[in-house]
Amino acid sequence: MHSCNKVKSAIASTKSAKAAGPSGVVAEMLKASGVVGIQSMTDLFNKIVQEGKIPRDWRKSWMVREYIGKGDALECGSYRGIKLPDHVMKVLERVIEKRVRSKVSINDMHFGFRSGRGTTDAIFNYLFSGRFRKGFLSPYR
Repeated sequence: MHSCNKVKSAIASTKSAKAAGPSGVVAEMLKASGVVGIQSMTDLFNKIVQEGKIPRDWRKSWMVREYIGKGDALECGSYRGIKLPDHVMKVLERVIEKRVRSKVSINDMHFGFRSGRGTTDAIFNYLFSGRFRKGFLSPYR
């Protein structure tokens, strides 16, 4: 069961001034909902977890293109796709993620989806670990 404090913390950590997903609900609305909104969302999240069914509307998201700031603006390769999910779904994901991370230990060799431990860090560590220079898995074989 999720607690109001965990839902409140997840709402507080959402970034403001971000585009709304399909429902039109934005983070500022969730933050302004107060104690009543937090309690309602907590009750709803607990019901979702008990039943194991996420509302269909929450599973929808919008895909938009964002110009990456370099290259020809008329070329498709100058854009990246961004998924805009529903903000309430993002809060539920954040609550569940914190719960899972508190129960599961992650090896230090796990990169990606961790703060400060991206895949670029893994590549850097590999290249400068000495294995690459010694020919182990060298791309020049």
